[in-house]
Order: sequence, then structure tokens, then C-alpha cells
Amino acid sequence: MNTHVTISFSVRRLAACIGLALGGIFATTVASASASSLINDDFNDGTRTGWFNASSAGGLSASTGALVSTSGSPTIIVYFSSTILAVGESLSLSFDFSAAGIVSTDVGFRFGLVSSSGTSKVAVDNFGSFDFDAYEGYRVSTNLGSSAASKTAIYKGSGTTTSLFGGSEWAAQIGGSTAGVNLTSGTTYQVTFEIERTGETSVAMSFSMNDVVISSSVDNAASNFTFDTLGFYKGTGAATSLTFDNVSLVHSAIPEPANLTTLLGGLAVAATLLTRRPRGRSAV
Repeated sequence: MNTHVTISFSVRRLAACIGLALGGIFATTVASASASSLINDDFNDGTRTGWFNASSAGGLSASTGALVSTSGSPTIIVYFSSTILAVGESLSLSFDFSAAGIVSTDVGFRFGLVSSSGTSKVAVDNFGSFDFDAYEGYRVSTNLGSSAASKTAIYKGSGTTTSLFGGSEWAAQIGGSTAGVNLTSGTTYQVTFEIERTGETSVAMSFSMNDVVISSSVDNAASNFTFDTLGFYKGTGAATSLTFDNVSLVHSAIPEPANLTTLLGGLAVAATLLTRRPRGRSAV
């Protein structure tokens, strides 16, 4: 038997096996780092299950295949599975948005991601004198109109006894500011808001519309990394109605340590197999 042929065949077969094994291990590791959906609602079923207007008994519907708010000053709430961001992990919120009857109003539109901190949650529309005191997180505030004096900015804070996104508790502006977003009434825009934990006490945030970054900032004194609530607010007179569709919230996690260990273990097995590959027999 030809020694060269025997060794060449064995090495090729071994390499193929190792390639398949490592491919499976790599796929498992990458899957563990893939994004998980926390909210995914297009309202096509004509319902708004889990969505509440905490400040009014009416004016919120999904009968047209989108979530529409027509009340004067709504606080729209939806909850999701409590998520704690580790360093390197992020939340990415996106939704289609339009407003009718826009009037330039100082910080007339606000939305954000916060934690209910284990306290009570809104369970029905017009939840009465609900106490948002323990809710904390980050919000975007903007003027849907064009006033340069009414800024767009990202804030850190907590709720009050009457409002999720109002009051002096939200006075901590993170980073700089820009003018109002100057939307056209009836036109749909894609909005994104991303929060990434970049360090032990740091969080980076970015607010975009139609893939254009409007405001970005970094909180270097962050202390809350838990989120379970998405909220929207419109000030009285800022617009006659708001429409939301294709609301998505995605959590991007880092690989689990167990899967990294599996990957390293696979490499160790591969190395062992290489050292034990069959030896070719001498030709007779």
C-alpha cells in the first residue's frame, strides 16, 4: 500500500470531520449572540393587546392595522420581559410614526425605555392617579414642529406621581441638543432609538429618523441597566393624532460563557484528533 496516499486520505477525512464539528460549534455560539425580540407588533390583527393609555379612557385604537392615539395628552404604555443589559449588550427600538395636525410645541412628543423597578404596572386605560415615581430610564424629547428654540435631546430620569415623562425629575439632559424635528403632517417616518451598555457605568444612546441620527449621547454615570417598559407621551396641542406601526424592540446579547467554553472545548478536541491521526502503513 502507498504510504503517501494513506496519510493524505486520512488527513483529508479528519479535516472534514473537524470542519463539520467546529462549524456546528461556531453556529451554536453565534446563535447564542443573536438578537431576541421583546416587542414585535404590526397591529394587523386589529387589536392592541397589552397597550394602554394610562391617562385617558379612550382615544387609543388599533382597528386600522396601526396604533392610533387621538386623545389630547396620552401616556401610552406597553410592557415587555424585564431585560438587564450586560456590558456590550443593547436594546434597539424601531417604529413607523406619523402625526396629524402638528403644532410647534416645546418637547411636545416624548418616548423612552424605562424600568418599572418592580412596582405596580398599568393594567387598564385611564388607570387613575397612577404613581410613576419608581420608574426610571431614558427618554427622547422633541418638538414635532420646527422651532429651533424647542430642542430635541435625550434625558435620564424617573417618573412623577402623575406623569411618566414629565416633571423636574427628567431635568438631567444627557449630551447636546438640536432643533425640533420639523415633521410633515401625515408623512410616515421610521424612528429608531438605541441603548447600549458600553461599560460598568456607561450607556450610549442614539435617536434617528429615516436613518439620520438626530441626537446621540453617552451617560457616564449610569446606574440603571434594567428595562421593561416602553412609553410614549404627547403634550396637549402638539398634534391632533399620533400613529404607530411596526413597533419592534430587540435585545442584542453577547455569547453565553457556556457556549464560549464549548467552542474552546471543540478546539481542544480538534487538536487531540490531529495528534492521533492514523499512520500510513509501509508499502509491501
